Amino acid sequence: MVDGLVQVTFGNRANAAIADNLLLLSPTQLDGGLNWTCKPGSAGLKDRYVPVSCRE
Repeated sequence: MVDGLVQVTFGNRANAAIADNLLLLSPTQLDGGLNWTCKPGSAGLKDRYVPVSCRE
């Protein structure tokens, strides 16, 4: 975790299209629980490889 963000690193066993790229998860408090948002964390991670809700 860096600056409140969870960094997911896709390792070398992941598909070559996403290997060595980052996905960032950010929590916010909502109604007593947590709401998670996500976005690509590296320029090489193309939108088509992340969930629609994570695309900018």
